[in-house]
Amino acid sequence: MLYSRNLQTGFTLIELMIVMSIVALLMGLVGPLTIKSYEKAKAVEESLSFKNWVIANSYRSFATGREGTFILNKSTATFSLQTQDGYKKREAFDQLDEDTLLELSEVDEDNILAISNYEFLSFEPQEITVNSYGIFMTSEVRILVAGKSKSITFGSATDE
Repeated sequence: MLYSRNLQTGFTLIELMIVMSIVALLMGLVGPLTIKSYEKAKAVEESLSFKNWVIANSYRSFATGREGTFILNKSTATFSLQTQDGYKKREAFDQLDEDTLLELSEVDEDNILAISNYEFLSFEPQEITVNSYGIFMTSEVRILVAGKSKSITFGSATDE
């Protein structure tokens, strides 16, 4: 005797809802970790970028034969050279917005050669001096990377 069985292929609505809720739960657990690790990677990238920026500008001090000064405050770093025969350069300073200008009120604005702003780094107010040979007079810099205090050392053989 031949009889037909009505076989249904597919998933029920309850099965689909259970699978979707499990996927949503996993995304809710993994998503914030992924975002946090991305921000941490960007902060490390910025700290390396900052270190390279400082070293590059110390070479500028050596090339010109003049003492240089880095001023770090909040999320802004500036570099200026000691004046020589009224040598002034304002191009970098003229590109700043008003908030940054207020942060740099103690800086001699006419001598700023380079300015670097950071999104994930912040600095304690400090100053780094580089002599005319490109050697750092202050070798350690304190920075905050993703809310954690970290120090960067300049002028040692392990920098390169």
